[in-house]
Amino acid sequence: MKKIFLGVFVILLSLTSVSFAGEESEFAKKMMKELDIENKGYAIKKDMEVFSQKEFRAMDINSDGLVSADEFFEYVCEKSCQEGNCECKSYKNKKDIDYMKEYWNRVDKDASGTVTYQEKLESDMETFYGLDYDGDGKITKEEMEAQFY
Repeated sequence: MKKIFLGVFVILLSLTSVSFAGEESEFAKKMMKELDIENKGYAIKKDMEVFSQKEFRAMDINSDGLVSADEFFEYVCEKSCQEGNCECKSYKNKKDIDYMKEYWNRVDKDASGTVTYQEKLESDMETFYGLDYDGDGKITKEEMEAQFY
């Protein structure tokens, strides 16, 4: 079963299934490594902004400053295959995959069919605040792991 991690992180950080004992901790460590680029042991808002910008640039395949649905779904499929989970390659219409569609609809706030960097950043920051359980402005591995229990 796919874990939908506040809409976006599962998709953009790893797109892997978490179903065996102990994998939750490894999954949280992997996500922290993506966010905590300075190895502080936690991630702050600035880390999320850097992550969001990096992901947006990677998704914006034609570099026009907007991410179309096609660009998004292609990016997610390619990233999932890099992680060993190519399930979307077997679907004729990638846009029918529920967890991808759910995320797209969440981020494309104005339903324009494209996502701006600002829309992505706002969505990622909602995720950040949702993970910061104690409200201290930091996400720890423990807060990340708590999402799975």
